[in-house]
Amino acid sequence: MIIPCGDDAVEFVAKHHSDLSVHYLLERQSPKLQLELLDKLSTLEKARRAGLDIPNFWDVRSIDELGTHLPEATYPLMLKPYHTYLLHNLEKRKYRLADNEPEVLRQGRELFAHGIEFMLCEMIPGPDSQNCSYYTYRDEHGKEYLSLTKRCVRRNPINEGAGTYQLTDRIPDVADAGKRFFDSIDYKGYGSIEFKRDPRDNSLKVMECNNRFTAVTAQIIESGANVALLTYADVTGQSIEPIEQYETEIGYWSPYYDFKAFQEVKRRDSSKSWSDWGRSIIHSRTVFPYFDWRDPFPYCVIQSQQIRRGLARVFARRS
Repeated sequence: MIIPCGDDAVEFVAKHHSDLSVHYLLERQSPKLQLELLDKLSTLEKARRAGLDIPNFWDVRSIDELGTHLPEATYPLMLKPYHTYLLHNLEKRKYRLADNEPEVLRQGRELFAHGIEFMLCEMIPGPDSQNCSYYTYRDEHGKEYLSLTKRCVRRNPINEGAGTYQLTDRIPDVADAGKRFFDSIDYKGYGSIEFKRDPRDNSLKVMECNNRFTAVTAQIIESGANVALLTYADVTGQSIEPIEQYETEIGYWSPYYDFKAFQEVKRRDSSKSWSDWGRSIIHSRTVFPYFDWRDPFPYCVIQSQQIRRGLARVFARRS
């Protein structure tokens, strides 16, 4: 059985679905829908058709077309690739950010030069704690077996990177919006959608959809929703039962990157102290990326590599 866990893997499986399905069991999603949901522009269009709130965006196909949209846009603007992983593979970023027209044009030319197509997208203001997500699992008939929500506390880098501290929660309006989105596209299998609450009107704006397993799988399983077992059992034809309950306030913590995230928060807000960071991460149960007491070595290796890279940067700056 093949379970893709990254956007480039999803694209590979979707494009070669017919060949792979001869030899492997694959997840429930339709290959066509998989590819459509990888496209950030397509995702926003589907969300709009479902009646959900979305950021303002402008489709861009050439540098000349880019200039025609700038008079109606407000800054800062995101230059957001249709396929995020293309930019992430290039420079470990999800988007470019520009504060004025010359910067938009300069960065637009650079992205086109790398063959990366993008859209202009409004930057929703507010901290990362305004971000929240909905997770679902649906069988081949569209019946829902999971409805789970969680919220972000911090990201690194701010407003862009992966969540460094997140908590499971119950957020009714996020669950309602998520269900509306997945109902509208007749979704099958496991997936999630991310929103950001706009402080200007308290609306939930759609950010992106992940039609795959994400980095917080261990957190979701720890909360009582064993989505890995659910997916495997369903695809292999075994009987499955809905996951009715899950625990809230289960934390997902990436210590090194969360330390860097809070450093950035502290630089932007001098009223924050390290004691605020300590209080924010005290929860009864926390899971870590890659870490398990039964097999701690992979986590130790990754953390030591991160520490060595960090020290190398410090020494390089000093020299």
